[in-house]
Amino acid sequence: MVILRWAAATGTLSSPVVPASGSCTALTAPCQTTVTFSNANSDTTPTDTLSSPIYDYDTDVLYVGDASGFMHKFTGVFFGTPTEVVCTSTTITAGCTAPAGKNFWPAFVDTDAQLNSPVVLDGLNEVLVTDNQGLLGVVDMTVGGIDDAGTTTTIKLASTGFDDAPLVDLTTGKVYLFARADVASNATAVFQLQIPAFADALDNATGPEVLVSNSATNPVSAMFNGAFDEAYYDTGGTGNLYACGTSGTVNALWQIPITSGVMGTPILGPSLTTAISTCSPITEFLNGSTDRMFLSVAGNALTAAPISCTTGTGCIMSFDITNPLTWGTLTSPAATTNVAGGTSGIIIDNSSSAGGASQVYFTPLADQPCTTSGGTGGCAIQASQSALD
Repeated sequence: MVILRWAAATGTLSSPVVPASGSCTALTAPCQTTVTFSNANSDTTPTDTLSSPIYDYDTDVLYVGDASGFMHKFTGVFFGTPTEVVCTSTTITAGCTAPAGKNFWPAFVDTDAQLNSPVVLDGLNEVLVTDNQGLLGVVDMTVGGIDDAGTTTTIKLASTGFDDAPLVDLTTGKVYLFARADVASNATAVFQLQIPAFADALDNATGPEVLVSNSATNPVSAMFNGAFDEAYYDTGGTGNLYACGTSGTVNALWQIPITSGVMGTPILGPSLTTAISTCSPITEFLNGSTDRMFLSVAGNALTAAPISCTTGTGCIMSFDITNPLTWGTLTSPAATTNVAGGTSGIIIDNSSSAGGASQVYFTPLADQPCTTSGGTGGCAIQASQSALD
């Protein structure tokens, strides 16, 4: 784990400052320090391949998963000395709050699994995490891994592993999981679970599930998280969830109506590709009165109407979802632009009419010419929200 602390007015783009390494405190910033993952509790070869860390601002604590099925906990991240909490059956160190044998960090979640990025639920004292073996787990933020009190609970939902973190809605008390292959039918599905059920009854909390697939063809590409429209946020749970289904004959964009927190029958939207290809995570943003959704495909982009990407390579597109009643297989994107290999996750800046504002930002997943800086390779790209130009 690398912790980087910044300090204002210490360098520019043309004259950057190299952070000091080693001991890193607010007084020595800008600086970085490295903490090696603990191999306690039989976590013999901890590495991290899929999990981004999540930081708890209230407690200055950070959680991150590893590729061996364990969750790690670090304290003093930005306001103290970054230290991993290590608790075993015989050892109690700083951060261990229960007797030996009742408190385990690193916390075991799943055998030989690559954990995805965790999500912290402070109010419930829980950390939620999915993994590449199709399992959803909940870890007690205080006492960590499995013991005789059952502080870690898991449920197997997907036959092919999850590719993204849980999507949590604290307003309605729901968590959404996007699986490219569910256990029941081996097809792409979206699960909805009730958050309070996790602590005591996760093993039985299968929850509602809808399929977003036009066949049961075994999916071969990753499925990342979808996104809610603005109506869902404005009403506190009545609107639409959009997801890119990655099983079947081609990728398609689906609309899942939600009424008072209850998922309805998915509505098939336009096919995005001529063959199976990974969709990026979906980003939604309301700019003024226009609600837009941004996503990309990594290849095989559809050049025919209604998608009409210029070439069949990677393509980023935006959809106007202000009026969800117009959604269907013939829905056209508001704008498209070719991107080599598709995009990373897509972020936005703001809603503004000022010059250089109302933009999106992303990185191509394959090398392409970088038009502003020159050269060919990995680029950082800025484009307008309205026209992707």
